[in-house]
Amino acid sequence: MKSYYISKTREAESSILSIHRDNTRYDFSLLHSSITEVNALKDNEYGSPHSHDVYHAVLYTKGKNQVIYKNRRVDITPGTLLLVSPGEDHDFYPCNKGEMEYSEITFEYVCGDSVLKIPFTSLMSEITGKDQNSLPSLISLDNDQVLRWMKLFYAYGDLQKDYRKSSFEIHLKLAEIWQMITGLNRDREKEKLPQQTAEIIRNSLTEKLNLDDLSRRLNVSKTYINREFKRVWNTTPMEFHRNLRLEKAADLLRSGEESLKEVADTFSFYDEFHFSRSFQSLYGIPPGEFRKRTRTQERKDV
Repeated sequence: MKSYYISKTREAESSILSIHRDNTRYDFSLLHSSITEVNALKDNEYGSPHSHDVYHAVLYTKGKNQVIYKNRRVDITPGTLLLVSPGEDHDFYPCNKGEMEYSEITFEYVCGDSVLKIPFTSLMSEITGKDQNSLPSLISLDNDQVLRWMKLFYAYGDLQKDYRKSSFEIHLKLAEIWQMITGLNRDREKEKLPQQTAEIIRNSLTEKLNLDDLSRRLNVSKTYINREFKRVWNTTPMEFHRNLRLEKAADLLRSGEESLKEVADTFSFYDEFHFSRSFQSLYGIPPGEFRKRTRTQERKDV
């Protein structure tokens, strides 16, 4: 195993990364940032998990393997970012035979002899002033994100080595890394929103539903829901809701004996006439004619 130290311990000092919690100021202290190359010659099934009161941000850039995190094996591929909180058991060494490479930033937050032990998500919330509790411990980065991480990582190391650089400049570069991590979380939430919206809609086909309802359930603005949903589904949430209801109504017309009014009521259309107009706009014929044609076709097929 080879480790290349990009930068080593830097004493804690008040900086833009300091946080205040429970009337106490905790200052950032870098323990090390490094790149480690591993060539495991044999399997290491159980690993050597350990824990301590420090934080790790580890990005794997080479090799497919498994490592120990929270006393279980987790799959690692190039681009896997692992965020380890104080007290969490871990072993970054591979469980299986093979090569692996990772970059690591290890640090702590201190106040005198006291160290901060809050989860990584809570720490990011304190630093950014925004709720980051949905930030996962394992994040998959794409190639562009890996390149951006490594660029920031090396730039941070170079600043550490340059005695002419102020601590403000150094910590500002690290803040960019944290901003990237929390930005990944925003991207995840952004991609998740259209799927969450669609799931709510699919579960509400027999109910009246509007943008106000979606906004209240998802706790985001109507404009944002509309824009993000249309970006993914190429239609608005309300059109999506209407069309799914009409598809289910068409299924009922094919196989059921309910009247048009009963079908309209089942799928929460205002009345039979509203249902008929909506149905014809999607299928090109009124629902009564649709039922007649599909039944006729079924008899011919028999």
